[in-house]
Amino acid sequence: LILIDGQHRLSAVAATRKSIDFSFKTYHVKDNRQLLELYSTLDVGFGRTLGHNVKAHNVAARLNLNSSQANKLASTCKMILLKFDPNQRKERLIASDIIEESLRWEEEAQGYFTAIAGCPKYIHSMIQRSCVIGIALHTFRYLPAKSAEFWSAVCSGQGNRNAPTRRLHMALADYAMDRTGLVRDALVMRTIASAWGSFIKDEECKALRPYSMDKPLRILRVPIEAM
Repeated sequence: LILIDGQHRLSAVAATRKSIDFSFKTYHVKDNRQLLELYSTLDVGFGRTLGHNVKAHNVAARLNLNSSQANKLASTCKMILLKFDPNQRKERLIASDIIEESLRWEEEAQGYFTAIAGCPKYIHSMIQRSCVIGIALHTFRYLPAKSAEFWSAVCSGQGNRNAPTRRLHMALADYAMDRTGLVRDALVMRTIASAWGSFIKDEECKALRPYSMDKPLRILRVPIEAM
């Protein structure tokens, strides 16, 4: 038997050492997927958030991440499943699908979070943004060694001022200070695409040039499904 609801009430009984009558309902599930789906729909009056599901299914420990990283990964995987389409943000996804997708990105997530360790506070909010993590995961899947070099350099901001990684570092710092709400995910992703392209071609970059928002996202040598 696996208890999937009522932990807080049982903890209160243990803490107060007072008995109380409970009603129990049992469900028969065939596999972990059905268990995930059941957990995400139980507890009337208290909606299960994605964070609850991440914690309940021990995603952090399973992927060797901390809890914050696991939650960031899950939020990113929701965006990946929606193909980075801002028009689909309110689309409801089954939590079990997001959890399963998160587990598919284990090596890439570990690579990215290792590469950005020690990231300066002034770009931390951008480097942890789901659209940034989403692109990074794809780069790590197809070009892991180059990705580790790229993202570590982006975070440090060191090097020639015309290095694409330094240009991206400065752009992310500017975006992080924006309070107008005009810095959309599409702009951020295309800014990354511009820097990545120059980096892969081993070219200097005097200016980042995000291309038209109306065109599908393209990341050099990295297949990605995105608007």
